[in-house]
Amino acid sequence: MKPLTGTMILLLMLTLACERSGATRERFFLAAVRNRPGLEIQDLYKLLYQGRFGIGHLIPSREAARRYLLDEIATLPQGEDEPLLEPCSPDGGMVRVNLRPFVRRGLDPEKLLDAMLESLRAAPPDTAAFERDWEAAGALLRAGRLPLNAAAYAAFTREVSQTRYPALHHSASYSARYHPAYRVVVRDIFLHLCPEAGQNSTNR
Repeated sequence: MKPLTGTMILLLMLTLACERSGATRERFFLAAVRNRPGLEIQDLYKLLYQGRFGIGHLIPSREAARRYLLDEIATLPQGEDEPLLEPCSPDGGMVRVNLRPFVRRGLDPEKLLDAMLESLRAAPPDTAAFERDWEAAGALLRAGRLPLNAAAYAAFTREVSQTRYPALHHSASYSARYHPAYRVVVRDIFLHLCPEAGQNSTNR
């Protein structure tokens, strides 16, 4: 057997890295559907959008963001049991902080607000990463490995790509079932600013 050259080793390493990346994405997508079985194409899009674009459109200023956050906390509807943190990017770097468990645990809204603003500065929008994530979801759909409608995905993709990937709301059925209430932050920033959230952060 001929010894591996430097180029061959590099190609092998790149192949293994791509395989690991694909497996990570697939686990993320399957977990998203398993944890939220009412999720539709539009909700998957929103999840991935938030993972790569955050929620900068909700932060016109610190004071406005504070008022919006405190108003939402004061009027939280009942919802299904959910973890404090839910990943919204395949690498787990960006997460949703669900407000119901956040409030139940007595965590500080000011720390969440700090994490939101710091995340906005630290994680600029990444359209290329979003497109990779979205295409990976489509590949799984077309292969029958993700329980969503491939034709609906294709039609939805044509629509959002024409308008350069706008921010969208959750689907009406998802909203009615889950009453989503959360903020999107960089996971490490949030846990640094609010370390008490790291205690059993995926527990209900």
